[in-house]
Amino acid sequence: MYVKLSMESTVYLPLLAESFPSAPWTLVYDDDAAHALGAVTATGRGPCARSARRPSEALVRKGEEIGGAEALRSLSVHEVCAAYLSAGLDVAVREFEDGDRGMLISRSEDMDGGDGDGKAEAFLDRMKGHFGLEHHGAPALLKVWDLVSLSPVIVSNGGRGERDDLAEVERASELFMGESMDRLRRARRRKMV
Repeated sequence: MYVKLSMESTVYLPLLAESFPSAPWTLVYDDDAAHALGAVTATGRGPCARSARRPSEALVRKGEEIGGAEALRSLSVHEVCAAYLSAGLDVAVREFEDGDRGMLISRSEDMDGGDGDGKAEAFLDRMKGHFGLEHHGAPALLKVWDLVSLSPVIVSNGGRGERDDLAEVERASELFMGESMDRLRRARRRKMV
């Protein structure tokens, strides 16, 4: 059984890890925080946009870092979504560092081609081992690959022309997601050594 969650649902990873303690998990992340934020704010009505009204525990903790619930409620949609994604990254990094069932997958470092088939083959071998599929044929692995290798995210605003909020996306991602992305990269490097 495989379960695919949205990035916004990452804040609930501890509950899933507690419910299924032996289940391996992966977090596929985009190294470009602004691109990731742009994808979830493309319509302006993603789940993260409503999260300030009923924040998860992880978002409450992130809100405390910036001045509490009142400060959280005063943020723009982009800022709330960036804080929410940042909270999800922080949760995933904690779960990754505290356990041995997680894998952090950089979309650009692990999944993009670039060196012929060598990179993709090495990545597939790591995935086979991580999900316990060493003895299964290609069909089982391809199902996992389809699950993990999401189609490239197209950042748009529902066909309403060019986005006019790219500067706000960039600013909010730098403000809220930079430190979390750095923690994620450091945690990944420590475990890969």
